[in-house]
Amino acid sequence: QKVFQNLVVQDHWPVENVMANIQVFDKIIAPEIKAKRKIAYLFVDALRFELAKEIESQIEKHFQVEINPSCAYLPTITQFGMAALLPDASSKLHLDVFNDKLEAWIGDKPLCNLAQRSAFLKEKFGDLCEIMNLDQLLNNEVDSKTQLLIITTNEIDNAGEHLEANALIDIQRATQKLVKSFYRIKEFGFPKAVVVTDHGFVLHPCFEAGDNTSKPMGEWVLAKSRCLAGTGTSDSATLSFTPENIGVRSSVPNFIFGKNYVVFEKNKKFFHEGISLQENILPVMQITFRKDKVEKSIEIHLTYKGKDSGNITTRRPAIELSSYSKGEINFETASIKIEAISNGKLVGVPVGNKVNPTNNLIEFTPGESFKLTLSMEEDFEGSFEVIALDPVTNKTYSTITLNTDYL
Repeated sequence: QKVFQNLVVQDHWPVENVMANIQVFDKIIAPEIKAKRKIAYLFVDALRFELAKEIESQIEKHFQVEINPSCAYLPTITQFGMAALLPDASSKLHLDVFNDKLEAWIGDKPLCNLAQRSAFLKEKFGDLCEIMNLDQLLNNEVDSKTQLLIITTNEIDNAGEHLEANALIDIQRATQKLVKSFYRIKEFGFPKAVVVTDHGFVLHPCFEAGDNTSKPMGEWVLAKSRCLAGTGTSDSATLSFTPENIGVRSSVPNFIFGKNYVVFEKNKKFFHEGISLQENILPVMQITFRKDKVEKSIEIHLTYKGKDSGNITTRRPAIELSSYSKGEINFETASIKIEAISNGKLVGVPVGNKVNPTNNLIEFTPGESFKLTLSMEEDFEGSFEVIALDPVTNKTYSTITLNTDYL
């Protein structure tokens, strides 16, 4: 982290000869629109680089995936970072004061929120552009005339901001919804999707003494947990830049960032406004929806003590899973989701060496039979179902019904 920050101080930002987010629309999206090809453009708030790589590992067997690193637009705040991904950003984006706060502008238009960014896109592209959030995409139709499909989601960022150290499960669920969205986009006849983000993030398991510092003296039109902007000076715990040093057009003279991972607030475990590899090096994911391979048939059967019903006497029962593929030899690794559900609520999850810790999916080779352990919620008792599901389509492979009968 110290090496990275020292290099930014020395060589400034963005990194020379590396793509910057402010160039993405002109370099990747605009040529598709000019050629009158359909393109889906997904704005995913807080898609850290490693999360994009995890998504790639889940879809690369079905689609052609390319991920390139890109330099974030600083400071890495949502309204700035999202504006940097819009048309004309490379030539007209600037940060200046609006209603006493530092805001992003493209030309003479302030872009303070999603509504204003959406209006800007609709003004540029009219009926050729359709804008919806991720849930709308998964549950509604897309107009066949749409050439530029804009999808927005902030579920990852919301999980971090509101749950902090307990955010990982919700972050995993959000990435699974993204995976489903690609299959949906393909259904609507889009040959390509481009996934971009405004910033990454840092998520600390706990807050310790020394993780925060007081704000330097100054008149700040922007005051966030990891950065300040306005008129003032830095101190020993901060770094100071001019707008030109960080590749920004602005009349504001000073941009101040915390050194290392320091924040200007106490008990802050999730943050993204500063200077670090995690916050600033972002994925640009291009997905080409090539023709599907012939689907291979897989069957899965769950049992508990050889039966499809029964009573568990421990909060860590062993479930048996048997699987096979029809007419296949050396079938590639498969992934499924196992959940214990009662009245629509998750009451147990699988644990053990078959569980991928990044997404909680069970990974195995069809033909295997093995036991997996369920970890049940401490305060749950009653009837529940153990369900084996396809993680993308939610197709149900097998279900067993169990009851708790703890000793």
